[in-house]
This record gives sequence, structure tokens and C-alpha cells, in this order.
Amino acid sequence: MDEPHPRDDPSTYHVAHWELAVPVTAPASHAPFGAGCAGSAGTPQLAAAPRSLPFVGNPFTVQLTGIPGSMFNAAFVVSGLSRTSWNGLPLPHDLTAWGLPGCSAWIAPEATEWLPNVGGTASKTWNIPPSPSLVGVEFFVQGAVMDPPAHAAWFVLSNAGTVHVGQV
Repeated sequence: MDEPHPRDDPSTYHVAHWELAVPVTAPASHAPFGAGCAGSAGTPQLAAAPRSLPFVGNPFTVQLTGIPGSMFNAAFVVSGLSRTSWNGLPLPHDLTAWGLPGCSAWIAPEATEWLPNVGGTASKTWNIPPSPSLVGVEFFVQGAVMDPPAHAAWFVLSNAGTVHVGQV
């Protein structure tokens, strides 16, 4: 009599590891650049949230950390389409004359959005539409935080980042 095969024995089970490899047709990235200026809680840092990349059809989140943890310290993300010039001025632009010594504008500010400050971290999520025409689009972001003790202009700025939209 033949011995039963282990896969035919109902008292035996097998564990398998399956992995779905999805080809990336265009890479997505968030690359930080520049430096922020120090505030009362340190130097704010803007980075992509863990495991978050700007792919079409998916959400993409950036986080602003190193900011005072009070709801009275309003946080913002500024976004734009240039990191080389702003109103005819070359970037980065030193903001000392604007009451922000040690701070630089790294991007041309074209849109500003308020971010909820939760315990010293603020985040912004963009839902990138599932449109192939967005693949390869590049934009730039920089964080700002209202921090009256830090500077006469009441603000400090983070580093900046280049966001490159990709597709899976």
C-alpha cells in the first residue's frame, strides 16, 4: 500500500510566503534639500512620512517635526514649482532682511496650507489623482512654523524637499 503524500493528509498544513512584485514604471521620490533655521524647539525638519511616496492614485504625506508642540504654534506647508527663482530673485534667498536671521526661502511659494500641529508634529497628505499625465511632475515644498520667541517675524522655516510623482 502506498504511503499518503503529506499534502493529502488533512492533519498537515503548509505555510507559504507569497510576494507580489509590482513593476514600477516611473520612480517616485521625495528628496530633502537645504537647511531650516532654529526655533524655540530646535530646527524644523520636513520629510516624507515613513513608507509614503508620491505615486499617482495614492496618498502622499509629508511630516514637519522639531516644532513647538502647542496648538498656538501654527504650522504650514508652502509649495511651488521652482527652486531656482522667486519674483526675479535667485533661490535660495536669505530672509534676514525680513526679520528671519539664519532663514532661507528655498522654493518659490505659490500655495500655502495650514497644518494641524499635534504634539510637535504636523503633516500634510495629498491624494494624487490616478492620472498618467501627472507622472514625472515635480514640485517643491518647505515648512513654516509660527514661533514668536524665535524671531522678530514670528516664524521659523524648515528644510525643503523635491517631490517627484511616479507610477506603479
